[in-house]
Amino acid sequence: MISIGSNNFLALKEIASKFNIQEETLISMFNELRIKYMYLGGEGYVLESEFINLFKQVEGNDTKTNVQAPRKMYPITEREILIETINILRDKKRISIRELREYLKENMNLSEEDLIINKNRNDTRFDQKVRNLVSHRDGNGLLNYCNYENGYLILKED
Repeated sequence: MISIGSNNFLALKEIASKFNIQEETLISMFNELRIKYMYLGGEGYVLESEFINLFKQVEGNDTKTNVQAPRKMYPITEREILIETINILRDKKRISIRELREYLKENMNLSEEDLIINKNRNDTRFDQKVRNLVSHRDGNGLLNYCNYENGYLILKED
């Protein structure tokens, strides 16, 4: 565990070990539940409070049962959009930006914040992140997987 100020960060490697699972399985679960984690010096960490929120004791009629605590929906990150875009390209091989945006909207679990309309625009914060993915393609790693031509993303052949 690392403490920074009043925040405690748990090492993903230690959590995985204690639960007798692979670290990759833990990361996959965190991604699915949209639990934020980070890497420092090549090691993965999660805020202790985020991890603990996964578990909550609920009392009811003389029994206690473990249930998952209600989770705050975090906005989709540009990295999550990038990963999903790469997965889509592996399947479709070629997709227009408009088709990509619609597919992502239908298949990603958008938060209320993602759906907020941008000030002085006619699109959402999520739409802006998809545009950023394309406009920042030189620096975000997207061009490692595909080419961009005339409004289309085209998977690079190995």
